[in-house]
Amino acid sequence: MPDGSPWPRISIVTPSYNQAQFLEETIRSVLLQGYPDLEYIIIDGGSTDGSVAIIRQYESWLSYWVSEPDVGQSAAIAKGFSHVTGKYLTWLNSDDSYLPGAIACAASAFTMHPSAALVYGGCELFEEGGSRQIRVWQGAPSTVRALILGENTIPQQAAFMRRTALEQAGGVDTTLHYVMDHELWTRLGRAGDLVHISDILARFRFHPDSKTVSHSIEMLIEWKKVIATSAWFGEAANEAELDEADRRLEVRLAAERMLAEELPQSVAHLESALSKQPCPFGTPDGVVQYMANYPGLSGQSMTSERLASHFRRLQPATLTANIRRLRSYAMANDHIEKAFQRHQIRDYVGVRRHLAIGLWRNPRWLMNKGVLWIGMESLVGEKLTMSARRVISALRYKRRSQDASS
Repeated sequence: MPDGSPWPRISIVTPSYNQAQFLEETIRSVLLQGYPDLEYIIIDGGSTDGSVAIIRQYESWLSYWVSEPDVGQSAAIAKGFSHVTGKYLTWLNSDDSYLPGAIACAASAFTMHPSAALVYGGCELFEEGGSRQIRVWQGAPSTVRALILGENTIPQQAAFMRRTALEQAGGVDTTLHYVMDHELWTRLGRAGDLVHISDILARFRFHPDSKTVSHSIEMLIEWKKVIATSAWFGEAANEAELDEADRRLEVRLAAERMLAEELPQSVAHLESALSKQPCPFGTPDGVVQYMANYPGLSGQSMTSERLASHFRRLQPATLTANIRRLRSYAMANDHIEKAFQRHQIRDYVGVRRHLAIGLWRNPRWLMNKGVLWIGMESLVGEKLTMSARRVISALRYKRRSQDASS
């Protein structure tokens, strides 16, 4: 290490099943790290697509590998962990990869944070062919409470664990198929610190067969079950907070269903979310704002325009009052956003038209200063509006000065 001490052993497990088209890239991204004390293990679930031949090409650099039927990804990860000897460890799925220097970066972070149970950075999200980056998931600092409430800001591909903390936490839950990482982070947070670093460590591949893309709804449903059945969650979050987490999950499910063109199911989730008080995300406005900015687990992202388009397809006469309100607010959001777009090109007729519809559908937008200013500018022009803003700023400054001197 930079201080002259030996690099700690780090163990990487890759679970795989019929991922030959991606597997070699994953293997090479691990081996070409050049990390001096690497233990690399591959657990293959009995692939029939040429994966075994690829593994054999690299077996002289592997600490252990096997290809035999298993009962799923979580079981494969647990099987791999039973063979590790490293001080730190993780798993890297066979359709993802590391960026150069990722393992050394994680080792250094553990040295700097001796109480860390988990160290994680960010990852690049990219398309199947690897030629186009979708976005960078930077990750963010997290807590056990935030994780329980559904805010998973920890990219699994860029996460590394202290082995003693994993053992203290009880290992991977092999009964889970989609949220085994999210659930594990909550238990690791009880064994030590969850440390976020700013480095981008890994690449996360979006493709039609990945669990995140093809089973996004099942992932959310499984997390709902975890919240309902994990007895110790009540130690980190109270009953009201767990209820709020459940209602927020219903909104996320509604958004995913909407992106999947499953409108009746989406409406049912929204009805469930709004059936109890308090309203998730504070108000119906908050629900609409969340859905309009929902990033999507399947690679699709929601927008105000897309959300409004989906809601327009619902017939008001068939909806409850709660859903009609959300429909109206979603359409208002879309018109307000379009008003700002029209303002950018100084189309004041368009600004007034979209503001009129947006404010009619949701008068609460009148409380938004930006809406008031572009509305005023569309009526009296830019010069008068700027003059008014300067006068108001001067009056505010004078008032603050008077308050400070009194």
